[in-house]
Amino acid sequence: MTTASLRPHGVEIAPHLRLADDESWRIPDIGAAEIEEFDLCDLSGPVANTCAALRLCLVEGDLEAATHVFPMLVGQVADLRAMAEQLLQPLFVDALLDAASPEHASLFVDTARDMLDAVAARRERTAAPQVWLHALGGRVEPLLLRLVRLLLDELGVPSRIVSDGGDTTGGASALQRVPLRRGNAVCLAIPDGESVVGAQPLVESLIRRQVSVVVVGEAVRDSPELVDQLGVGASAWSVAAAVDHMLWVRGPLTAAESMALRMAADGYTNVRIAHELGISVSAVKARLESSYQRLQAADRAHAVAIALRNRWIR
Repeated sequence: MTTASLRPHGVEIAPHLRLADDESWRIPDIGAAEIEEFDLCDLSGPVANTCAALRLCLVEGDLEAATHVFPMLVGQVADLRAMAEQLLQPLFVDALLDAASPEHASLFVDTARDMLDAVAARRERTAAPQVWLHALGGRVEPLLLRLVRLLLDELGVPSRIVSDGGDTTGGASALQRVPLRRGNAVCLAIPDGESVVGAQPLVESLIRRQVSVVVVGEAVRDSPELVDQLGVGASAWSVAAAVDHMLWVRGPLTAAESMALRMAADGYTNVRIAHELGISVSAVKARLESSYQRLQAADRAHAVAIALRNRWIR
């Protein structure tokens, strides 16, 4: 793939797109030579073409074209979770690895960020955020946060980005100003091991405030042992898995109720749950009945269905 020249956003429609006479957008067959650097072999031809076209738009810094192509991709891939995890996240990482220079990488990040922000701006948000998103530096991390926000929006979970990478010192000052409540979750996007070490005081302060913390970012992939030492609720390289963790930790159930209900969902009887957890059968019944009340469920099956639908149990 030839390296595109740098240019301001929206100056020129990317040359691989066509604006037809009826003002509709067309994506011609780009060809294997244009997409060989990004593995699209498992996708259908139209989806592969659209994904490759989106990458070229972002690499060239063509925001106008990217904002037209992105909805096409959403329309072709019905599962937004799969699109974020299996298409967009690998696309972002791959394109940044292949960037010809820091300037090209910066242009790609800026264009992708603006595109995802434009998508988010179309969604109405009135409820107070339940998940706060914060990046501690990095190139791909600001984009991962926006993919997390995209998935949370789809699930109806209000979220807000505190910082997308400008503060590399742990972000304590920015998050201290956030009106965090008990039951909120914070998603930290951490790029490397050094940033993990710097984030330790921040994570400890969040845990003291009874806020659940989930870590995403390249540090999870490259320095998992350091991330484990943070003592956070969960960590994941995949944005979809990170969202699953956040839905779980911010749910209305206590840890004890969640565990009992998850085992009930697996078909365990109260006697077996009691045996597995080392508690009495009456304690199991109390935990399950408490979960029914919290979920406003009529019975065991109803509670399991509600919890699974909202991903409050796994």
